[in-house]
Amino acid sequence: MAPEELVRIVGQALESADFEPLLNALSDDIVWKSAATMKGFLRIGGQYTGRQGVEQWKSEFETDYAVRSITPKEVVVKEDVMWGLFWVDLLYRPTLAQVCFDCAVRWRLKNEKIVDHQAFIDTAAVLIHEQSGLLPR
Repeated sequence: MAPEELVRIVGQALESADFEPLLNALSDDIVWKSAATMKGFLRIGGQYTGRQGVEQWKSEFETDYAVRSITPKEVVVKEDVMWGLFWVDLLYRPTLAQVCFDCAVRWRLKNEKIVDHQAFIDTAAVLIHEQSGLLPR
C-alpha cells in the first residue's frame, strides 16, 4: 500500500473517531511522542514505545476524553514522511465540555507501517478551556 493510501484510510477513520485503522498501521516497535516528550501539563503527553505503549497512551487518553472527530485539514506525504494538520474535537468526560484544537502530526513510515509518531497540539486552546473552568487545573 502506498503511503498516501495508508494516510487516507487512517484519516477517514479518524473523522468518525475510529482508531482501529491507525492501530493496525502501527509498527510493533513504534515510538509514539504525544503533545510533549514528557508527562506534565497534559495527561496525554509523553513518549510511549511499542504497540503496548500506544495502547497505554490510548487508555490514558480515553480516561479523560472521548473523540468526537479528528478531521484532516491538510496532509502532505513525501517519500516515507507524512505531515498533517488536523482539527481535533473532543469531549472532556468529567465535565462533558467540548475541547477543540489544531494538532500537527508527523509520521515516519517504513514497510507500510508507522514507525515514528509525533503530535504537536495547540496548548493555548487547551489552556483556554482550563481557565474557563471546563478542565481541571
